[in-house]
This record gives sequence, structure tokens and C-alpha cells, in this order.
Amino acid sequence: MKKPQKILIPVDFSPVAVNAVHYTNSIMEEQPAEVVLVYVNTYINSRNEMDIIREFREFEAEALRDVSFYYEFKILNGNLLTELVNESKRQNADFVITGTKGKRATGLSLAAALIRSVYCPVIVVPEHFRKRPVCNIAFANDYRPISDSEAIKPLWEFALDFKAKVHLFHVNQSKQEVLVPADEAESTLEYYLQSLDHEWVYLSGDNVESTINNFIKENKIDMLAILSRDHGNNQLKSEGRLIAQLTAHAEIPILALC
Repeated sequence: MKKPQKILIPVDFSPVAVNAVHYTNSIMEEQPAEVVLVYVNTYINSRNEMDIIREFREFEAEALRDVSFYYEFKILNGNLLTELVNESKRQNADFVITGTKGKRATGLSLAAALIRSVYCPVIVVPEHFRKRPVCNIAFANDYRPISDSEAIKPLWEFALDFKAKVHLFHVNQSKQEVLVPADEAESTLEYYLQSLDHEWVYLSGDNVESTINNFIKENKIDMLAILSRDHGNNQLKSEGRLIAQLTAHAEIPILALC
């Protein structure tokens, strides 16, 4: 039996959080999971703890009534992002799963901030996404060597569990040199994916985000995987900007590997 997956889910009792919980249950139905639901009582919007617990009971009745996983609820006090990052470390979380409203025009979403800040995979669930079988997973990659091959393991596990096809694709902009996979990058990916149904796809387009979204729609992709190669202040500006754009306009769940 697999060891239980430790999952942290930020909750604010909104429909976005409800959908994140429902999606978590749908992808963890076949494996054991321990979920920590975290509400951060921020200094700016500080609330009475009894009011928070009362609202959680209502949320519990709506979102958690039929879940297959064990869960616990925690109230933390402080800065939203800081407390979530610290709790993910304390819990040694395997995943952080967070909802997002999507269609965000300005500012960094919590989902994008978590991808940049935590040291475990993050799954971002759009507010209006409704669960469906995971049959096709798209993995956007830049053909550069992957320093830690373990980063790919969650992608492999999801594809294996759901018997999903993996589409490894790269978007090349017209003004850039045409890239081919580095030998090291290709061998790392093939090591994990050789036993799975997969294909390599080359795409061309000046707008990377639009090209990715078109590929998702045309190929009926159920999950988009991306690799966040760095964190915090060291994150590549172009990479961080693309990840923020993808999470801001996500229409399907995003699996951010690290």
C-alpha cells in the first residue's frame, strides 16, 4: 500500500475552497490521503476564533460530508502566505492544493505565490472546473536539463494512477532559436515515462500563453503540468511571469512541479 499523501489545502470557506476540496477527493479516491485544512486568521481581517469554527462546521457539512480522506482543521494567525508556507514545511506536505478564481487581471494570486514559495508540488484548481476523468496530461517543458529527476515523479504517478496519456510539449517563439531537447532532459523524462503512453510535441507561436491554451482545448487536456525551476527572489522573471499568467487564467487544474 502507498503511504498516505499529506496534503495541505488553504480554506476561506468560499465556493473556490469547496471546489478545491471536491477535486482533491476526486483525485485521491484510489489512494490514502491525510488532508490538513488551514484557515489563516490575518491581522488585517482578524476574526473571533469561535466564529471561524462555526463557519467551518457549515463548510464541513457542504464540502466534506462524503470525502474519502482523513482530515483535520487548523486555524493559524498571521500573514496568509507566510503561515501557509511555514505550515507546509511543518507538515512535510507532499502537495498543496489550492483553488483560484481565475481571470485575474492584476496582482499576484495566492496560487502563483504558493508555487513560487513552497518546496512541494502545488495543484491549482480553477473555481468553475468540474471534476472529470484525467485522460490527458500536458507537460510544458523548456528542453533544459532537469537538475532533480525526483521533481518529475508526481507527474509520473498521476499518469500511472489515471492511465493518462502525457503530451510533452515545447512552445518556440518565432524570434528565438529553435530548440531541441537536451540529451539529459530527454533521458530524465523518458526514464519516468517510458512505460506510459506519451508523445513529444513541438509548437510555435509568439504568444506562449495563448499557444498553450489553444493546445489544451484542441487536445482535450485534463491537467497541465509545469516545472517551477526556482523559488523566491531567484526565480527567472520570464518563468515566474508565465506561471502567474497561466494560474491567473486557468481553466483546468495545473500541477506545478518543483
